Amino acid sequence: MEFFSILYRGAEKTLSFLFPRRCLICGRDGKDLCLACIETLPETYGLHSGYIHSAFSYNDKKVRKLIRFFKYRKRKEVGEILAKMAFNAFSEDFAEAMLFKGSVAIVPISMPKRRVYVRGYNHAEIIAGVFSKHSGLPVVQALKRTRSGKPQAHISSREERKENARGIFSVPDARKKEIAGKTIFIVDDIVTTGSTIEDASRALKEAGAQNILAFTLAATPR
Repeated sequence: MEFFSILYRGAEKTLSFLFPRRCLICGRDGKDLCLACIETLPETYGLHSGYIHSAFSYNDKKVRKLIRFFKYRKRKEVGEILAKMAFNAFSEDFAEAMLFKGSVAIVPISMPKRRVYVRGYNHAEIIAGVFSKHSGLPVVQALKRTRSGKPQAHISSREERKENARGIFSVPDARKKEIAGKTIFIVDDIVTTGSTIEDASRALKEAGAQNILAFTLAATPR
């Protein structure tokens, strides 16, 4: 076992030497996202549709590029960096919630199993994990897909997006006691029309959640 561990580390070093990491924005060697480029990302913290908070604008080219690497090219570490930056932007909301840990839970938007398999992970779960790590709030997998539906990114019409997301979530009976009477922080990567989060909010409220807030990495301004 130790032999294979040594072999793996050796191979990893060789690959790192042959194919060094480069910043996804400026192309310099070193990290997936260098400090200089992190500092150029525009934080646009604000409210989107009332209860939905977003850290960045998806219209920004750099933000859009990074999120696409996170979503479609299995660059989980990029998502973790963005999630940490988003958590800092949401610090006031989380600071208040941390005073009432027993009554607040983080719930990531669920994805169809096939999509998770293709992409390698559920992006919302990665973001939720970062938020949980820095806040101490529990992550509850409370949302279940009742059907797959089309990916919202493939639908341009606002009305079609709403119809596509209608009734798409439910909360299993086994999870209801974990959210009943609590404030729920829904987490997702991007919000456009808000249809997906609205249906998740509906399902959680029907299952007994008291209050709902939602947090995303980015929003597509209306």
